[in-house]
Amino acid sequence: MKLRLYQQIINQTAKEKRLKVLWLNKDGEPLLHPEIGKMIGYAKKKKVADRIEIYTNGLLLDRLTVEKLIKAKLDSLVVSLDAVNRESFLKLKKKDSYDQIVANIHRFLRKRRELKAKKPLLTVKMVDLGRRQEAEKFKKLWGGVADNVVIQLLHNWEGSVKEIFNFQFSIHQKRYPCNLPWLAPAINWDGKIVPCCVNFRENELMMGDLKIQNLAEVWQGGKFKKLRQAHLEQNFSQFPTCGRCQYWRQLPNMSFWLRRLGA
Repeated sequence: MKLRLYQQIINQTAKEKRLKVLWLNKDGEPLLHPEIGKMIGYAKKKKVADRIEIYTNGLLLDRLTVEKLIKAKLDSLVVSLDAVNRESFLKLKKKDSYDQIVANIHRFLRKRRELKAKKPLLTVKMVDLGRRQEAEKFKKLWGGVADNVVIQLLHNWEGSVKEIFNFQFSIHQKRYPCNLPWLAPAINWDGKIVPCCVNFRENELMMGDLKIQNLAEVWQGGKFKKLRQAHLEQNFSQFPTCGRCQYWRQLPNMSFWLRRLGA
C-alpha cells in the first residue's frame, strides 16, 4: 500500500470511534513494506486504535527491523511459527527456515530488554493440525519465553483449501452468523475493502474502494447491509464465498447481539 493512501485511510478512521485493534497485515508479509515503521508511527500519532498489531512469519526480524518496530511503539507482534522443530517446519512450510526464525525471535526479545521496552508484546502462534502432542510441546517450548502462546484453529480459507477436513468441529454443527461483517473489515493494499481478513480474492465480497470512497460511507453502505442481512437470514446464495467458509466456527456465537444490532 502506498503511504499516501494509508495515511488517507488512517485520517478517515481517526474521525470515527477509536478502534480496539488495528492489524497492519492481511494477505502478505507486512515486514516487506519499506515504510512499516512510518505506518505504525502515523497510526500511533493519530491515536486510531487501542492496540496496533502485526502478524509476521518472522523471517525478516533482523536487528534494524526489530529496532524499528520497538521505536515505533508497536503494541503487539505475533509470529506464526507453526512448528516445534526444524523437521516439522520443513514438512509443513517446504522451507528450511525454522532455526533462523527462532534466532530472530530471541534477537527481538534481547533487543526489547536492551532498550528497556515493555512493547511490543510477543505472541508465538501455531495452527492446530490435530497433532495434540505437538501443540502441547509448542506451549511448553514457548511458555515463559514469549508473552503469549496461541494455538489457532484450522480453517479452509473461504473454501479454497478443499482437502481440509476440519477435525476441530462437528460437521453437524449448526451454522450461525459470522460476526466479522459487523466487527472486522479488512482493507487490501489497493484500498479495496472486504468484510474480513479471510477473504483474499476479488469476488462478490468486494464492498468498496477507498481510493474513491469514504470509509464510513462503505461501512454503512448498502452492500455491507445486504451482506449482514444475508448472514442474519443464513441466505448465502447472495454471497457464496461466505457459504463455503469455515471461519465462523472459531468465532463466538453472537447471534442474539447481532440480530439486535441489525444490518
